Amino acid sequence: VTYNTLINLAPDYARAEKIFERMGKDEIPPDVVTYSTLFSKDVGGRSAGEILRWYWAQPHHPEKAIDALFTQCREKQRDDQALEIALNYPHNQAVAKFMRQNASKAIEYFGRVLSADSNHPNASYALGIALMGAGRDAEAKPYLLAAMKLATSPSRKSDIRKRLGV
Repeated sequence: VTYNTLINLAPDYARAEKIFERMGKDEIPPDVVTYSTLFSKDVGGRSAGEILRWYWAQPHHPEKAIDALFTQCREKQRDDQALEIALNYPHNQAVAKFMRQNASKAIEYFGRVLSADSNHPNASYALGIALMGAGRDAEAKPYLLAAMKLATSPSRKSDIRKRLGV
């Protein structure tokens, strides 16, 4: 609670991150509140990709904390960063809403990622969800089928099956 409060009171992301590091040195494990509080800070010039790579390297990285990072990017109107988060968390409710509201931007972005790497672990999945959100279900199907072949997570496979209606 004390560390979460200190992170909350930190004036910016850099200082909050130093408090987070101290928390680790004191062997106090962070929780979803810790990460959410950290991610609610203005990340300044850091990219969403850089923050996500750091986050995924943590021993515990609850998905719910991504909401705060995504919200912060949206509030700062950093759509490029929001799209990078969307690429990795297209099933997130706030992200899905953003993709519906910015369908052409999301579809184009995910298409570029997929063109650059046809085996990208998230591009087909994100593109399929974005197309479905835009009401283009028939176009989405091949991408979701490709995502199913690449999926390793049982929860992702289950989500794709549900979206495909199988």
